[in-house]
Amino acid sequence: MCAEALSRQHDLNQREPNIQVWNVDVRGDRALTLRHTRHNDRPLTEEVQEVIKHVARLWGFRVLLESVDKHGKVLQHWDTMPHA
Repeated sequence: MCAEALSRQHDLNQREPNIQVWNVDVRGDRALTLRHTRHNDRPLTEEVQEVIKHVARLWGFRVLLESVDKHGKVLQHWDTMPHA
């Protein structure tokens, strides 16, 4: 196995999505906004909606998730708040 392939095995970006807390509306509705930065333009899987529902249960308030490209452009978004 070449060194590059071996190092890719230990690169978290290859295995785990990079999701960070982006904003918390502490003075308003307490919504939590998470931001996923795509690595190699890989989108999140279909399981994302269930994951943010679980985070919302833990958080106790609305949770939003944005998936952005390397320039910060929002490509996809999810929201636990049902649309009216």
